[in-house]
Amino acid sequence: MPDLITHLGATYALARNGRRWDVRWFLLGAILPDLVTMSPYVLMDLVPALGRLDPDFAHLCVHMYHTPFMCALLAGLIALCTTRFAFVFGAVTSGAVLHLFMDLFQKTADGGVFFYPLRIRSTAIGLFWYGEWWTEPLALLLLALVLWLWRRDRGRIPAVGFQFRANRKLRLIPLFLVPLLALPLLTRQAAYHSNVNARRFLHEPAAFEGKPVGLSVSEVVAVNARDYVLRESGLTARVARVTGLALEAGDWVSVKGVYHAPAIVPHTVYKHKYTTKVMLSGAGLLLLGLLWFTCPRRD
Repeated sequence: MPDLITHLGATYALARNGRRWDVRWFLLGAILPDLVTMSPYVLMDLVPALGRLDPDFAHLCVHMYHTPFMCALLAGLIALCTTRFAFVFGAVTSGAVLHLFMDLFQKTADGGVFFYPLRIRSTAIGLFWYGEWWTEPLALLLLALVLWLWRRDRGRIPAVGFQFRANRKLRLIPLFLVPLLALPLLTRQAAYHSNVNARRFLHEPAAFEGKPVGLSVSEVVAVNARDYVLRESGLTARVARVTGLALEAGDWVSVKGVYHAPAIVPHTVYKHKYTTKVMLSGAGLLLLGLLWFTCPRRD
C-alpha cells in the first residue's frame, strides 16, 4: 500500500474538483482501509502477547476489511451516525475504493483480496514497489498539493456532521454491523485454504513443496550460513541465501520464490524502507486531523 500522504493527496485532488462539499468524508474513506486493518498489527507490536493469542486472526479476518465490500459496510455504519446518510456513505466508500484501487498497482508478494467475499483469492496488477525512487517525491508533491488546497478551503467548506440524538437511522446499525463482524469469521477457513497472507504456507510448508510462494513485509530475525530466517506475525520461514542477496537482521523484505524444503529459493527480494513509510503515514494521520477541524465553515 502507498503511504497515507499519497492516498490523501490523490483523494483530495479528485474529490475537490471545484466543488464546495465536505471533502473530509472522502479523506476519511481514503485512510479507512489502512486505519482498520493496520491497527491490530500495531497493537501486536506494542503488546506481543496479543499476537500469541491468535497470530492468524489479523491476517485471515481483519485483513478482509481491506476490501471494497467491507469498507462499504463500514461506510454505511459511519453514515448512519451523520446528518446526510447518502452523501457520507458515497463519499467514504469512494475514498476507500480509490485507496484500494491504487493499492492494486503496487507490487506485493501475495496480493490482496480485492473481490472479497465473491472471490477469496489474491489479486494485484503489480507495477511498482513502494519505496522506488519516485514514490517518496510523489508523496511530498501530493503533500504540497494538499496544503495548497487546505489554504483555499480553510473555514469555507459546508460541514456535514454527526447526529446521535433523535436519529432514527441508528436503528439500522445491525444491518451493517452483523455482516461486518460475521463475514470474516465465516470465511476464515476459506481464506486459510486460499493461503491469504501466506498463512497456510507458514503453518504447512510441506504442502507447498516445489510451488511458488511469497511473503510480504516480513522481518529478517536471523542470518545463518545457508539461509535467512524471516518472521511474519509470530511464525517464521527460511529463505535460502543466493548469489547477490545480502540481508541483515532487522531488514524488512518481501520475498517471492519457490519452496524447496527447508527454505524458499527466491527469485525476487525487495527491501522496504519501513521507517520512511511509517513516518509519512503518521504525518498523513496528523494532516487529516488538521483538515478535519479547520476546513468546515463556521456559521
